[in-house]
Amino acid sequence: MVSLLARFMSRLPYGALPWMARAGAICLPGRKRGHKEACRRLLGSGSIEPWHNRKAVESHALLVLEFLARLGGRQFSVVPPTDALTSDRRGRLLVTTHRGNWLLGAAALTDQVGPVHTVAGVQFRPTWSDFVEGWLADRNVIVHTAGSLPVLKRAIRNGESVLLHLDGDPFPPGVRGMRLRAVPSGVRSAAVLAAGGEVDVYFTHCLRRGDHFEICSRRISEPEASRSATWTARVQNWEREFFSALKASVAEAPEDWLVFRSSHLGNG
Repeated sequence: MVSLLARFMSRLPYGALPWMARAGAICLPGRKRGHKEACRRLLGSGSIEPWHNRKAVESHALLVLEFLARLGGRQFSVVPPTDALTSDRRGRLLVTTHRGNWLLGAAALTDQVGPVHTVAGVQFRPTWSDFVEGWLADRNVIVHTAGSLPVLKRAIRNGESVLLHLDGDPFPPGVRGMRLRAVPSGVRSAAVLAAGGEVDVYFTHCLRRGDHFEICSRRISEPEASRSATWTARVQNWEREFFSALKASVAEAPEDWLVFRSSHLGNG
């Protein structure tokens, strides 16, 4: 079923996809409410307009349609980052948010950085997860299930790259303690990886530019206060660094932020 749908989507002109996304978004009022609540929790009341919620749902529908078209064989132009994602240490941590099309971005990044390890949660339904994960695996993107922090640490020690969403939820359903923190669990897990001191950190997005994509990346230096601090203090400093980056990214373009569950954002 997924294969047939993907082939159909790949044969449509790209201009048809945004129209289909708009039509599909009309049927998802619950997602608009979820986006509104997520923005309110992260940015505070009065920070967004109703059209931001509507556009975010449309953008998510477009992401799914684009990825289905890519699964069916359509080629999208993805411009690599201007600055090389060099790594002077033993691994590379690519932190991102749910903006743009991270699936296409991760697959494109492997040409530059080699294997990319990431975590997928609720977006991969059983009916199509094997198909999607297989496609990603063929392109050197290794998808791990929630609760894979030890595996990600090992990948970094082996000199490989980890892509982690700051606004994601990389912990399994039973780990409630991590969800009840004042910062999003994705921020916490990224901070734990960064505090290990054996990784270069980049804030990375694959953003839509009309009918093509551009990978935008900037290096994040270790907070000055962390360099002589205890491990716990280093984690806390990285948490503040990542949480600030997350908030700034969402405030820049809330209509492009594709998060519809405020439960991922902790109690902050």
